[in-house]
Amino acid sequence: LPGFQNADNADAKVLNEMAQRYIGMNGTIALHVVRGDVDYDTALGNDFLRATNLQRMKRITVLTHCDNLRLDTAANGERLRKTLEKTAENSAYTVAVHGAAANDADERDRLKHLDEMAPGIKTGARMLAAHLEHAFKEHLERQLPKARAHLEQAYAEAVVAHAAVSKRDPHHMVTHTITVIKDALLSPSTSRLLTYKNRIRDVMAMMVSEIKNYCLEASGEATFRPYDQHDPPLERGQEVHHVLPGRTEPRRVTITDVTRQPNGNVTSIMVQSGTDKPTQIASGQFPTELRSL
Repeated sequence: LPGFQNADNADAKVLNEMAQRYIGMNGTIALHVVRGDVDYDTALGNDFLRATNLQRMKRITVLTHCDNLRLDTAANGERLRKTLEKTAENSAYTVAVHGAAANDADERDRLKHLDEMAPGIKTGARMLAAHLEHAFKEHLERQLPKARAHLEQAYAEAVVAHAAVSKRDPHHMVTHTITVIKDALLSPSTSRLLTYKNRIRDVMAMMVSEIKNYCLEASGEATFRPYDQHDPPLERGQEVHHVLPGRTEPRRVTITDVTRQPNGNVTSIMVQSGTDKPTQIASGQFPTELRSL
């Protein structure tokens, strides 16, 4: 991830907040890259990491520019020793690297003087990579049992939920559905109330259409729509087949209005297909052009 920024602008603030957020996560390892040829207390990032209360085991110090140190300068040796003393207190691991080295051998050659200045100092990108791989392995060994425990718990909960649903008979399912609808209608939330009322309205409209257009399917191609004394032959909401103007094949249309005489005889009806404009059909056209579903 991007490191901290010492610039005073909005972009730097966003990057610093992101770095602080990730540093606070469990398992995060922070690489504090500092110059080894300057006083450690003046290194950028000290105040930033100190403010995050970063644990010692989560911090690795990476020293750069150590090839600038010279054996014949006593101040350089003292500066390096003081840096290692302080990083030993706040970091789990300290390593010096040479970013411009061509390979491992070249890096060892450029940093070989550090062994005389600070015996036992760890050098090389290869040693840093090995330490990081070891840290990753330890992290996975700690996290995998936790992940397995979460998966096992989720599986057990799913098994219990499935068993509870599979044991419910239709009576309990209907009762549960009614309870959910009742709770929704009594909810103090206006938006939820309107949402459920609209859903119930759609369901009721579908139920009415299904009842009005209920058909008995014969074994052949014929279809019979049963009538009784309480069911008028033509009513609003009924679906019929009709040849609309400009077409040759019958289409499935819905009756939107019915006009009757005082004696109950139908004089005309209005039908509509989808979003098309409603079409009026006179009674004289019923026998030839109107077929009930």
